[in-house]
Amino acid sequence: MRALASKNSPFYRRFHHGLGEAPLGDCPVLTKATLMDNFDEISIDSIVRLAGLQEYFDGVRNDELFRGRYWVSATSGS
Repeated sequence: MRALASKNSPFYRRFHHGLGEAPLGDCPVLTKATLMDNFDEISIDSIVRLAGLQEYFDGVRNDELFRGRYWVSATSGS
């Protein structure tokens, strides 16, 4: 999973630069604030972008998939 993220995510190439073989405990912690600030660079699927997700949540109806492909949900973070 780490190799896939580093290969396909500009954010993870920077965030974990030089840590590809390091134990996970030695890698920096990804906070929710950092995730939200860098969401579009973190997502490795070009159809999953923050603006599109925000539109989806504003208009979601029943069991509609996001972009016809993904189940997504929002939480309060607790």
